[in-house]
Amino acid sequence: MKLPKNCSRYVTADWGKNGWATFDGQNVANVTKDEFKSLAFLSGVKFLIVEYAHLQVVRTKSSLSQVYRSDELIGIYELAERMSIQILMFPQHVASTYRTADGMDHNKEWGKDHLDAIALHKWVKNHPTEMMGPRKDFDNETTARRAIYDFRDETNQVLNWARSRKYLTESDEDWQFSGSKDGINSLLSEADFCAFGNPDDRFNQLGYFTSDKKVASVIKGMSNTQMYTVASMFVRPDFSIRTRIDTGEVPGIRWLLRNQIGTTAFHFRGGIARSNIYHHGVKNFCVIENDKKENIKLGELNAEQWETCRIKRRQYIKAVKFLLTILRNVAVGKSESGLLF
Repeated sequence: MKLPKNCSRYVTADWGKNGWATFDGQNVANVTKDEFKSLAFLSGVKFLIVEYAHLQVVRTKSSLSQVYRSDELIGIYELAERMSIQILMFPQHVASTYRTADGMDHNKEWGKDHLDAIALHKWVKNHPTEMMGPRKDFDNETTARRAIYDFRDETNQVLNWARSRKYLTESDEDWQFSGSKDGINSLLSEADFCAFGNPDDRFNQLGYFTSDKKVASVIKGMSNTQMYTVASMFVRPDFSIRTRIDTGEVPGIRWLLRNQIGTTAFHFRGGIARSNIYHHGVKNFCVIENDKKENIKLGELNAEQWETCRIKRRQYIKAVKFLLTILRNVAVGKSESGLLF
């Protein structure tokens, strides 16, 4: 979700030492914790923009940035609905970007939360920031939620093991994966797009799979680590097929992108798969350099550079999606045929 273009009826808010600091584009106001729950300060406003940690994560005994209990949060959400106010929440890491853009010191002085509210207000007005609406379900123990975390935990185990062996083709017989060959590397070989060959040969081979040269160009530049990570979504080193515990099925592309690789701005602690694909893949691919070949910080990009960055990001994710599709088809086909590559 994004703030509509040319929208002026929105308020940004930040929680800190002095309670809530809010900014409507002209005036700063301090709002207490209880006053905020009434939403009375939002008269005539269509959108309230707040950091995710402050208005989606439930408060615990040890928390600092979490403000409200689950029942209080639901009360705020429902009141906002009755008042026709849309709550939009942005991920925490966006703060460093809008602070840079506004010339703020990243080590903000304690109690100066209104500066964040002002900088954020400027940022979302001029940049299409990815945000989300409230989620009333705070239960992470549902079967669907457990499936996400269990799958991620196993992926972390597999990739930690593979990383310790520099992604070689033989399994470690002393660990839980037995056998003389690695099923994940075997899946990459079976997919027949020259995963371990010369990058130019890989690019040419991908021409048999897709006419999109931009997709082929991204995959051409992927490291073995990134390709191994994508393949690990479908098979284990011992050749067994991976399935979701909530459905019993091989995971779909959309589920993997959203819950394992984490292609939205709201995935924190996404595990090794997200780190390999997103932080070491997408971010490096989307880098914008200045005349001195130095990387430009996101908060310092101009409008044209931002658009270039977004286009490159979409291009990379499209290539990851394409690669997931190829590997899933091979893995499922082999499984249904009772073959082990």
